[in-house]
Amino acid sequence: MDTLISIIGENYGILICDTIIPRSIYLLKDNTEKIYQLGNDKFLLVSGIPGDVSKFLEFIQKSIQFYVLKNNSKLSNHSIANFIRFELWKSLRKNPIKINLILFGIDKIFGTSLYALDHYGSLLRLNYCVKGMGSSLIYSFLEKSFKDNISSTNSIKLIINCIKIIKKRFILNTTKFFVKVISFNENFNFILY
Repeated sequence: MDTLISIIGENYGILICDTIIPRSIYLLKDNTEKIYQLGNDKFLLVSGIPGDVSKFLEFIQKSIQFYVLKNNSKLSNHSIANFIRFELWKSLRKNPIKINLILFGIDKIFGTSLYALDHYGSLLRLNYCVKGMGSSLIYSFLEKSFKDNISSTNSIKLIINCIKIIKKRFILNTTKFFVKVISFNENFNFILY
């Protein structure tokens, strides 16, 4: 029942997640941030079963930290995306987990990149991505409205419209969304109600 949305531009990225954890017809929590930092310039948006999410995220974070300490070099976004894809693929055969991820990274050499991963281990590089229950409502809107090299102010307007669509058409009451804007110069967060 999660909704994750992300849009990238030439030198920025906008990451959005709802803040609820539902279980069947109950609302367990309404203040959860589903955006996790994997270093100074890499972020993961995660949706799925809470136990699977915490276990898998801890494994990914520790594995990346171990690699950096062992080899004394930083991993690229592409390398991290393929590592996560391989681990999801391995877990599919041994201990299946229900988890969807969006990986965002920004660096001075390669610019911004956005990868979508699902619980089957498929990997796509995209300019915008939506995961979760709200994806069926948002993808058609983003296909019409998204333009390459969109400015950050237009992206924020696009995000506000996406959230309005979810609030209007989605049956589950998602009261607030956590928004993180990341660029080379600064990062800032805000909550949309």
